[in-house]
Amino acid sequence: MKLTNKLNVLVIACIAMVFTGCQKDEIKTVEEELLEIEQQEPTKLQCHHHLNGDTKAATWSRYASHGDAKNVKYFIASSVSSAWSTATVKAAKAWSNSTNGIKMTRTFSKSSANLVIKEGPDPGWDSSPAVAEFPESNGKIGDEIRLNSTYVNPGNAALTTTTRYYIMTHEMGHVFGFQHNNVMSFMKYNFTDADDTWGGMNATDKREIRTQFPN
Repeated sequence: MKLTNKLNVLVIACIAMVFTGCQKDEIKTVEEELLEIEQQEPTKLQCHHHLNGDTKAATWSRYASHGDAKNVKYFIASSVSSAWSTATVKAAKAWSNSTNGIKMTRTFSKSSANLVIKEGPDPGWDSSPAVAEFPESNGKIGDEIRLNSTYVNPGNAALTTTTRYYIMTHEMGHVFGFQHNNVMSFMKYNFTDADDTWGGMNATDKREIRTQFPN
């Protein structure tokens, strides 16, 4: 974990290719972090995807409000590559089709967006392909997903179309408030080569989504 500013606590975890999440060593306990979070208003919590290491993430139960989940307008910045843009559109469609409780619409006006996807270098985090904001304490969805243009995949292998789709679906899960779990196929703590054949959301995934965001 790392502090990004007074209002941002970075929760390090997550997906990896042959990889597992990890976190920086110099942090406080989960209990201390959550106490600080509760004392801030509004608060942003992030999941910074990492490779190689132990997976650790704070338990968090904040979800986007039902009203916000039904009115997600996402903006893809010009910095985002076409490959990631395609993955973003596909993932947004999957989330919208998973339940009537979520609707994601692309907007080409940043000022009208409540979720911005952008891409750029993330110095010091070359093993992290992406970072996502969790929802704020007032129920607003996480407002940003940042893709790391300096990400280095193990063995320098290029990310596949399926991998990008999986990662973006996972990141969108965080902006709605879903934590890592072993129930949903795309929200796992670890990501392996086997997931490169991921076939999209399954019935279990949709059931879990509808538990929080009913049809």
